[in-house]
Amino acid sequence: MEGAAPLRLPTDRARPEVRTARGDRVEIVVPAAVTSAARAAAARHRVTLYMVMLAVFAMLLHRRGGGPDLCVGTPVSGRSAPEEEALIGLFTNTVVLRLDLSDDRDLTELLRQVRGRALAAYQDGHVPFEHVVDELRPPRDLSRTPLFQVMFSFQDFEEDALALDGLRCTPWEIPVGSSKFDLELELGREGDRLRGFLEYSTDLYEVGTARGMADEYLVLLRGALGLPGDSPGGAADPVRSSDPSPKEPTR
Repeated sequence: MEGAAPLRLPTDRARPEVRTARGDRVEIVVPAAVTSAARAAAARHRVTLYMVMLAVFAMLLHRRGGGPDLCVGTPVSGRSAPEEEALIGLFTNTVVLRLDLSDDRDLTELLRQVRGRALAAYQDGHVPFEHVVDELRPPRDLSRTPLFQVMFSFQDFEEDALALDGLRCTPWEIPVGSSKFDLELELGREGDRLRGFLEYSTDLYEVGTARGMADEYLVLLRGALGLPGDSPGGAADPVRSSDPSPKEPTR
């Protein structure tokens, strides 16, 4: 993390001197065909689906002006010891992935980097994030979260339906009206597609901007996978696909 700077993503409003938790979210749905293509790409590049989706999120942040040096937080399981597996409670920890998107890296290079950084971070996933902050002692800034300002989380499994005798249970999503970071992209499996949301700080972003970022993420994903669809940036895309398959991104 030496030399890492805060994310300088342009915002709709001036950043308040003291960060608040005010936020909202917009939905993202990755269609089944796109999800299937992403899984196939992950298999070809010997990475996980999580890594493919994270790489495209990094592309989005870079396109939006976040710069070539990006720090993205991601949650990891804190149950590293066998005796912790059956315990009740929240054991999730957070690690920081620092990604380099300079020199117009193609998709193959970016996925290789994401895989290496993620696997290395997992090795230290047992170290509490608070201890990392205490050791690094970043400059105190009440307007930002320390070390990273955007989060990416991914669950490649479906939650089992709650079964109770004599009751029919249906999940009900409750608007939280808050955001822990500037931005958080969360995706999870829903049948043969992916569904989630982009959570954003309403102190910084308008709902239209958040909706635009969510839509652009899907366009970038399709372009990186070589699927039909117009790329918003054409040849100026910061990350190009070098996948040797017949399907190449539209230029």
